[in-house]
Amino acid sequence: MNHKNAICNNSYIPNTAEYMEALGPYGASVMVIGGLISVGLYVLFFEQVFFTQTNAHRIYRRHIFWIASVYPLMAALSVLSLLVPRANDICTAVKIT
Repeated sequence: MNHKNAICNNSYIPNTAEYMEALGPYGASVMVIGGLISVGLYVLFFEQVFFTQTNAHRIYRRHIFWIASVYPLMAALSVLSLLVPRANDICTAVKIT
């Protein structure tokens, strides 16, 4: 790719091959780190669900589950938008900003 004559087109979304080529050797490490963070957040979420189920009052459980589920969902959507670049519009529409 000739970077000197490149024209910035804001409406163009690269496909996965172009995206991985542009990331270079850092692409795999970003995906692995993002995936591990997502898995860690889901482990913490399920631990929170178990703790809340056994210790919290029944009325407050739904609210606690809703609040605790936000971070794992956002992490998973962020990793998904890195893996499938053209899914970024869908992930952005789902995310609460």
